[in-house]
Amino acid sequence: MLKKILGRVLVIILISGLGFAGFKFLLSQKKPALPLSKSKRQITLPLVKIQTVKLITTRITVQAEGIVEAQETGGLVPEVGGKVIYISSHLKPGSKIKKGELLVKLDPANYNLALKQAEAALKQAESNLTLTRAAARQAILAYQLEHGTNATVPPLIAKEPELKQALAQKENALAALEQARLNLKRTELFAPYTGIILTKNVGLGEYVSPGKELARFYALDSLEVKVSLSPNELKYLSINSEAEVFSSSLEQKISARLIRIGPKVDEDTRLIAVYLKLFSRQLKPGDFVKTVIQGKEIDKAAFIPASSLHDLDIVWTLNPSQELEFKKVRVLRRSSDQVLVQGLENGDRIIVTPLGEVKPGLKVRVE
Repeated sequence: MLKKILGRVLVIILISGLGFAGFKFLLSQKKPALPLSKSKRQITLPLVKIQTVKLITTRITVQAEGIVEAQETGGLVPEVGGKVIYISSHLKPGSKIKKGELLVKLDPANYNLALKQAEAALKQAESNLTLTRAAARQAILAYQLEHGTNATVPPLIAKEPELKQALAQKENALAALEQARLNLKRTELFAPYTGIILTKNVGLGEYVSPGKELARFYALDSLEVKVSLSPNELKYLSINSEAEVFSSSLEQKISARLIRIGPKVDEDTRLIAVYLKLFSRQLKPGDFVKTVIQGKEIDKAAFIPASSLHDLDIVWTLNPSQELEFKKVRVLRRSSDQVLVQGLENGDRIIVTPLGEVKPGLKVRVE
């Protein structure tokens, strides 16, 4: 029994020894793995899209909305009072009046009478002056006959006070005559310029007092468009910049020109008023319009995608070594998808793919 147990133990030991020897042999035959050489390592570079810059010469345009205004407005106001005996058929709101057209006439009867009275007063003053001068000459001759031709005639003898008084009376009569003529002329009220009637405040047969506004109108040639622009937009414009005006009430565009810039920046909006002269009489005060103003011509500019602009004024470019570089640009205009800039060169390759945080010198791959 003991011999059987010893035999089994020896067999187990023998098998274990052979297995260990085989394992050592296999280990001795396995070659250690060599590390990958640097040339065989695979480095993944960012993949980007690029756009090649093409410089252009372009003209900046400024678009804005505005309101039509009449720069020249006025009222028909009599300087004398009287009964209205004539009203022009054109004196109605919306009607056109021509320069020099008779709009209202007041009863001239009283003023004709005043004119005749002034003419008579002048004749009387002239007659009085003539008689006074004759009396003065007679008094001077009489004095010189008594005291000699070289004697100095006293002012009272020469009737100098009477002469001055008579001359003053004539001058007053002349002034009164001129006033009477002017008052008679003022009974007729004429249009000061070609325009459009806004309001009418008088009726035929009505008595009007001096200073009462009978009608209100605006000059057709004074129509302007007032728009508000930012200082950044205004720097591309100048006096006499051409413009186009569009209105929903008209099918065609209207030519205009920038003629005036407001004197200050609005404290609330931070905008500046700009005035465009209209070369059309089709629009009316209060009309809402859209305008396109032609600005200055810009050289060496380029349109680039808005996504390629970083930190407001930085563009990523790709050099010949496929390395990323930062280039600062001047932004002229921007929209939701495009930016007009200066500062790039013809042929510059700009990166339009977003990469997150990058540094100059980063190598990339181009799609």
